[in-house]
Amino acid sequence: TLSISWKYFKVGEGIAKSVVAIGIPASLNNILMSFANIILNQALVGYGDTPVAAMGVALKSNMLVVLLQIGLCVGIQPLIGYNYGAGNKKRLMQVFKFTGIVSVIMGTILTLFMMVARKSLVQVFINDAQVITLQLSAPFLGILFLCINTIQGMGKAIPSLLLTVCRQGLIFIPLIFILNHMFGLEGVIYAQPAADYLSIVVAILICTHLFRTMEHRNESVEA
Repeated sequence: TLSISWKYFKVGEGIAKSVVAIGIPASLNNILMSFANIILNQALVGYGDTPVAAMGVALKSNMLVVLLQIGLCVGIQPLIGYNYGAGNKKRLMQVFKFTGIVSVIMGTILTLFMMVARKSLVQVFINDAQVITLQLSAPFLGILFLCINTIQGMGKAIPSLLLTVCRQGLIFIPLIFILNHMFGLEGVIYAQPAADYLSIVVAILICTHLFRTMEHRNESVEA
């Protein structure tokens, strides 16, 4: 018998902590994306209106690839959670590896499509060859989202928070200032791909450590 009586609306042990642990990294990612865009635009303003407009179009076109990768990786969180909770390391690794392969293949195909169709898709808004630079990291960017969602599925709040902050905060924002100072406009343009690849390396290292320390209890449990 199911009931919606208020006396059953209680926060169980550890529920609030788990929700906050997973929710804070996700919310911080959105905040940092907005803050990073502000910093990026401020750096581009010094080079005129065209780079600002070009980067805006580049970010939007790049999101066509990125959002599909995010959707794929978010979808595996329940599988990761079930297998991690059951101690089924073998099945968890199968899910992780399969999703990683699919993500890279999908990212590569979509990136090639975007590069071939850039005149039709991008030049509708602006005619600037620099727009394509952000696509350089798109084929492998799904690995970062895969690692973030895998870590969230495992309930590891601190590593998840670290990876979330890395791409748009700890790595990207400093790179904007450093590369802008060293290489000017070209440095600003390549700051995002550089931050993406550095974040991917950090993500792989963290996931590798977590997988090695994961306790394997039952190989026969299926999710």
